[in-house]
Amino acid sequence: KVDSAYELYAGGRQLGGVGALPPASRLEYDRHATFLVPRDAIDDRGRLVLAVRVWKAPITTRWGGGLVEGAFLLGPLDTLARREAVSEIPEVTLAVLFVLGGLYHMQLYRRRAELREYFWFGVMAIVAGAYTFLRSQWRFTLPLGFEALKDVEHVLLYAGGITLVQFVWPLLGRPIGPALRGFQAVSVAGGALVALPGLRWNLL
Repeated sequence: KVDSAYELYAGGRQLGGVGALPPASRLEYDRHATFLVPRDAIDDRGRLVLAVRVWKAPITTRWGGGLVEGAFLLGPLDTLARREAVSEIPEVTLAVLFVLGGLYHMQLYRRRAELREYFWFGVMAIVAGAYTFLRSQWRFTLPLGFEALKDVEHVLLYAGGITLVQFVWPLLGRPIGPALRGFQAVSVAGGALVALPGLRWNLL
């Protein structure tokens, strides 16, 4: 991962990158990528010189751009691709379990509509499942751009707080007082704000 986009070169040849550098700059700061290094990128002495060009958007962190985090690995392409796929299985499994649990409780609510706790637990579980999925690399299989995916991810963060209050307090037989209603109202406003096009508000 880098802040905010990069291009990777091997032996002076561009292998690819994530996002786009100026003049047509585009953020895509937490997408993983695996690149094939061609054999002729290795010189006659067996050396491989890698270079990274990085662009940092002014709306992200106040530190300079560069390599931020991650395992920077070199090895057989199939091994690296398999490692990446396997590393995402726990998140996707958890997301599926959350959503299935949520749908199950929606069905319970449909059968016993007087127990609204079933409904709010179902909503909360589905929100948690969707958020978990959107924190994995599998989100890039969806037909949405990076900014749209980030907007949905941040809206779900605010929705999680709202649904948590709606579920827990009635379950405990406690009224949802003015302070918690205020928290929910602020969460609605925050969710609406980060849903606006662009990532400026999300990053702030």
